[in-house]
Amino acid sequence: MNKIKKLLLIIIPILLLSGCLLFKNKKSDKIDKIEKEVIEVNKKPILNKIDIKSATFASDIVLDELSKDSENTYETTKINNLTQIESLDFDIAIVPAYQVVDLYNKTDGNIKLAAITGVNNLHIISDKQINGPKDMAGKTIMVPELNDSMNRLIDTKLGFVKTLMRINTEFYYSQKELVKNLDSANNILAILSEPYYSKALAKKNYYSFDANKAISMLPNSKVDSNGDFLSEVIIVNKNFLMDNKKSVDKFLSDYKKAQQSIDSNTVLSQSIINNYDITNEEAIKIYKSMENTYIDSDTMSGVFEIYMDKLENLDSNIFSGKRPTDDLYYNIK
Repeated sequence: MNKIKKLLLIIIPILLLSGCLLFKNKKSDKIDKIEKEVIEVNKKPILNKIDIKSATFASDIVLDELSKDSENTYETTKINNLTQIESLDFDIAIVPAYQVVDLYNKTDGNIKLAAITGVNNLHIISDKQINGPKDMAGKTIMVPELNDSMNRLIDTKLGFVKTLMRINTEFYYSQKELVKNLDSANNILAILSEPYYSKALAKKNYYSFDANKAISMLPNSKVDSNGDFLSEVIIVNKNFLMDNKKSVDKFLSDYKKAQQSIDSNTVLSQSIINNYDITNEEAIKIYKSMENTYIDSDTMSGVFEIYMDKLENLDSNIFSGKRPTDDLYYNIK
């Protein structure tokens, strides 16, 4: 019996010690597993994509080129009106330059102008030569829906001349609709941008007029006919910019590179071909004929201030006393 007791006294401590070591090893393995899982989770990529809205022909092509890079986290959407921009349902957007002031006021200043990406994409065509004001008699001016300020500006500048010279104005929901109606229209003057300007000229030999010179000839206009007319810009949702400055700066850099990389070998997606009812070759040819540019930071601010001066010289009440302050501009630093 004494021998058994002595044997137990030796075996029990060994078993206890072995058990502690085994438990310790299992615990260590479990902790290592948890730490490994945590590390693996931390390494997972962020899947949230940047919401990019496109409202112009040129930006559709540039964003299409950007989408070919699988590493980009851009979710691009073509929009036909600006309701989503007005409700701040976007992160970054490319819109016509003339819309900026209206959007700034409608969003209570919650947008930032980040870059100017196109100039002089505003064309005026007519089925008859216009040498002076008298040649405007009896004409119908066909205008794509711009915005309240610009539509009102056109009617205001024509003023009494509209009645005196029997000038009629027609506003269209889209340029696509306007071009359709050109076929049956006579004695007209139409305002178009690309690619609809080129599509109209392909159908008929219209006379084409420089927009700056045409605007400078409007009654009581103080606008200088020289200089460029801004066409499109990149804007950023101020709420998105607040926590995503690096993402915004990367997009601006990527956009500039893609803008410069488009050439005759670029293959566009079928959605662009279908939307504009155009061939790949035609789309690229039109894009390359446009004055695509990239202006940012302080130069952009100065150029846009001159642009707003030009609009105010056209109509001193165009901004209704709500001209944007320097808070409008996003300067990369």
